[in-house]
Order: sequence, then C-alpha cells, then structure tokens
Amino acid sequence: MSIFLLFSVAVLAPLVIVCGYMYLLIKRNERFVNPLTKSFRRPPGSHLGRQLGGQQMDLAFSLAELLLYSLLPVLLYLVFTSMGESEPSYFELLACGVALLGVVFYCLRNLTKQMSSIRKTRLGYECELAVGQELDQLMKHGYDVFHDVQAEGFNIDHVVVSPGGVFAVETKGRSKKADSRGKGKTEYRVSYENGVLKFPSWSETKPIKQAELQSQWLSQWLAKATGSEVSTTPVIILPGWFVNNKGQQPVTVLAEGQIASYFTSHEMGKLSAQHIKQVVYQLDQRVRDIRPGEMLRPS
Repeated sequence: MSIFLLFSVAVLAPLVIVCGYMYLLIKRNERFVNPLTKSFRRPPGSHLGRQLGGQQMDLAFSLAELLLYSLLPVLLYLVFTSMGESEPSYFELLACGVALLGVVFYCLRNLTKQMSSIRKTRLGYECELAVGQELDQLMKHGYDVFHDVQAEGFNIDHVVVSPGGVFAVETKGRSKKADSRGKGKTEYRVSYENGVLKFPSWSETKPIKQAELQSQWLSQWLAKATGSEVSTTPVIILPGWFVNNKGQQPVTVLAEGQIASYFTSHEMGKLSAQHIKQVVYQLDQRVRDIRPGEMLRPS
C-alpha cells in the first residue's frame, strides 16, 4: 500500500502545485485594471482566429490526456500489487492492455481530426488576414472597410463602402497540392464559368450561392437600419490562386492581386456622402463588439 500512496503523491503533487500557483496568478492579475473602456472593431479573421485558439487549446488538452493514459499501465500494476496478495493474472493484464489500447486508439483518432480542423481553420484565418490587409489599403482612397461583420447565424468576412457602392466580400482559402513538379503554375489556376468555380481537381458552387445570400442579407439589413434602399455587390476573393473569368457571372470572383484595381474602378456617385455616413455608422456599431480583454480570447 505504501508504494501506491507514494506513487499517487508523486503524480498528484505537481498538479496541485501548478493549480495553486495558477490561482495565485489569477488573483494577482485581478489587482490590475485595463484602462481601455471602448470596444474594438473586429479585425480581419477575428472569428476564425479565436476559433483557432480554442482548437489549439483542445489539442493541448488531448495531448495531456493521451500522456495520462500512457501512465495507466504503471498505475494499474501498482494497484494490483498493493491491494492484492498476489501478482495480477495474465488475463487481467491482457484485459487492461486491450482496454488501454482501445482508449489510446480513440485518442489518436481524435487527435487526427483535431489536427485536420486546425489546418483548415489556420488556412481560412490566414487568407482572411491577407485579404483584409489588402482591402485596408483602400482606405487611402477614402473607402471604409469593415471585417468579420456578424449577421444572423453567419458572418460576412469583409464589407467595403465607397462612393461606388457597398460590397459584401467573402474570402475563400483553398489549399494547393504540394507536388507541382513539371507543371509550373498551371495547377494554381481556377476557372470561373457558368456560376461554377473549377479548380484543378474539383468544382464548387456553394461559395457563389453563399456570397449571393450574404449580399442579400446585408442589403436588407442596411435598408432597414438606415431607412433607405442599399444595393450591395457580392464579391469572392481567392488568395493565392489565378482566376480565369469566362463571360459574365452572377458573382465577381477575384484573385488577391486584382483587389485594388477592381474596387477603385467602379463608377463614383452611386452613394451620396450622407448615405455613406449612415451606412458606415451602422456597420461600425455592428463590428465594434469586442470588449477590452477579449481580443485574443479563444472561442
């Protein structure tokens, strides 16, 4: 029994010390007050960035869980030897081993899914960040740019407001195949025809429908919020891809390098200065919902 107690103390003591130290740190930090009182605008990729932080924390907990399960054989052996009068039978050891293997395989399967989710979320976040930084350059031309606009059960990645109109912008991050030997940049090209995005080895239509629905929602919400009709234009941006547009399409699809030329080429005068002011005010209120201390909090 003494060996089992010694092992338990050796395992639990560091955990108790860490938890106690973390509690003291939290109480210490409560003595400091953040001087900021005004909420922040959402930065590019805000939702995905916080989601990525949560996924990374889940991964860390899963790794710790797997490490804990790896100690179970030693713990079980000590329990058998300390509480029983004899060594555990081969059957008992086999049963414990099978159960442990089942738990380990379950944990590894869970880790595989988590790693896949993190890869996809990170790609989406970095693409939104890249497009957001490019769109922010439009402010030099007097445009207003908003990011991560929260709607009803979804979000609009970016909204651009200019005298030439209001644009609902959706960023789509799509991975490329790593092996491109002998193909140059041809496999990095997407063809956009008849409302279909044709990638090298797959096709998509959902992004087109999604962009249209988001633009419709934004137009309806702004009309209700400002009291005036607001027409919005749906736009999709595929960072890292070359886009080959074939004919007139229901939704504009751009490569990252086409951002500046597209938005600055629109005819001025569609929106009056007063109308722009109303639209900008409503959007600013919509995206200014991150309180001080919550900017990097994982979701």
